[in-house]
Amino acid sequence: MTRIELFLNLREELEAFFQGRLNVFLISEEINQSASTFSVLFLGRPKDGETAGKGQPGRGEAPEKVIVGRYAELKNRFYNKNVPPFSEEFLLDLEYDYGAGVCVVHYLNLPVVFRGRGAGAQVVKKIEKLGRQVGIRTISVPAEHSAVNFWLKQGYNFTSAGEREFFQQHENRKNLFIAYAMHKNLV
Repeated sequence: MTRIELFLNLREELEAFFQGRLNVFLISEEINQSASTFSVLFLGRPKDGETAGKGQPGRGEAPEKVIVGRYAELKNRFYNKNVPPFSEEFLLDLEYDYGAGVCVVHYLNLPVVFRGRGAGAQVVKKIEKLGRQVGIRTISVPAEHSAVNFWLKQGYNFTSAGEREFFQQHENRKNLFIAYAMHKNLV
């Protein structure tokens, strides 16, 4: 199975995982089999006339599920006045560096209705499974302060002892807008 087929398979798995309540799009600047790095954005939107939880129904998204193009054009296409509330959106932004054997999870957001039920852990397992299939040795995450405990539960560790100490001293603070470098070795 090619790398692209693996990503397409992940897109289908994610859409099925969300029980048909979201359209999941795979968005990439380019799909190049020989490139050493590959960035991909999975974006889930409520289907037309439905919501993932509370909020406005999805409206008129593109019928294709794999979208390739220039980032600015894609941004204009998906981030306009017709987007659902952020609490309704699934967003998974990944960057794979095959040469270094590293995947960076730049961002993971689940619709509120799927939170607190193990859905995030299942998505992380899917990312790790795909990483192993394409030869990734380490997954790196810039974890927001409010998400650190989630990533710790998934087996991720602080990259820096200083960041771990800072988090421990400020763990109960709300609205602390900081990200910590975290990682997990897959091998």
